[in-house]
Amino acid sequence: MPIQHTLDGLIGQNPDPLVQKELQRIKKDFIVYENLPSTPHYTLKDNALFEIEQYCLDVLSNTHIKKQEKEILDVAQKAPIATLDIAKRDLSQWGGTYRPLKLGELLINFAKQDRVALKRRNAALSAEDIATLYGKIGEYLQLATRKQQARRVLETVNKLKIAKEDAISDLVQELAGDLNATRTYAVGERAAFLVFEYFADILLRADQQSMISDILKDTNASVIRELIMGSGKTKVLMPLLALLRADGKHISTIIVHQAQYQSVTSDTQKILKDALDVSLHTLEFDRNSAYSHARLQDIVEELKSIRDNKEVLIITGKSLHCFLLKFIEKACEHFKNPLNPTEMTNELKLMREILGLLSSKSLPLLDEADLLLSVLHEVSFSLGKMHGPIGQEIDLITELYDILYNDEQIKQLTRIESDLKSNPAAPVLTEQ
Repeated sequence: MPIQHTLDGLIGQNPDPLVQKELQRIKKDFIVYENLPSTPHYTLKDNALFEIEQYCLDVLSNTHIKKQEKEILDVAQKAPIATLDIAKRDLSQWGGTYRPLKLGELLINFAKQDRVALKRRNAALSAEDIATLYGKIGEYLQLATRKQQARRVLETVNKLKIAKEDAISDLVQELAGDLNATRTYAVGERAAFLVFEYFADILLRADQQSMISDILKDTNASVIRELIMGSGKTKVLMPLLALLRADGKHISTIIVHQAQYQSVTSDTQKILKDALDVSLHTLEFDRNSAYSHARLQDIVEELKSIRDNKEVLIITGKSLHCFLLKFIEKACEHFKNPLNPTEMTNELKLMREILGLLSSKSLPLLDEADLLLSVLHEVSFSLGKMHGPIGQEIDLITELYDILYNDEQIKQLTRIESDLKSNPAAPVLTEQ
């Protein structure tokens, strides 16, 4: 193949190990691409846009979904009959703690297929009621996702109406992809997939289904998946996965990089609180945070509440590091003083309990795992008194840099990328 021959030639011509490694990767990717099944090329026949548009408008004009939503809520909010259940409901209403079941909560329960939790939320529901409710929710979601698909197709149709000649072909392929998209799983067996499709406004591909299954089926397994930017990973996938993993036994935790904390928290809050009426909790720690007994006790209670109420916690990797370092720092201060007792203080015991809840009792989801797990980023607490640099050490460091950048023998052996006067013919200095 011409492209493979070109790549082979480039690999043979360039001695730079980094360039060779990248060219080998490109060659492997190209071989994989060549072996992919061919994709059909679609064209539009006369009057096709009008017919497609009318079909989409017919689907979107269907008002049966409103009736379905009402039927779902009527069943879910069934009034209690037993005297004790009526008394419990009245007491919760008077106390301001009564929360009727809403559609968002019902959809998440449908995804989990948690009949016990549903019965706990409304004791008036019988097994037959719950079966009926799940059936109605499944029908509602199928119709809702069909409307979403029609809306996506209609958006592409509108783009085609005003598209320039060079953009038409790509839009036609996009239109065909939206029209031909079909559900590739049995709805009755994969309720969670249907809920994901509804909230993400997509039809899941086979690889996406496999990824979700891998994460949900074994909460103890370490699974890393690479997702394309713009695929709804942070705004949709992470919050829903976190919510589905909240089981009342563990703390469902989203761990993000410090730079993404504000935006991810805002996006997650929108889908959890605004759409599903589920609380999102945040914890932030640094070296100067309050670590008093009262504050630590509040954190313990909050973490247990998140676990018991099946809610979600979001925290940065840096906050976790800071809390661990603060525990070590306080422990060192305590045990190094011979006048202190040999057992832990109450504050240290609470910090140890918090670390236990965040480790053994947590189900973490890491967003941008490559950043969070990078060995090039670390959090450190300096100890002891502050001192200025020693003059001899500065002189030694300066001399080392002078040798690295100016020694002619080193320049012949290797090339340092930050050296503006480096030898371009020398191989790049790498970790290898």
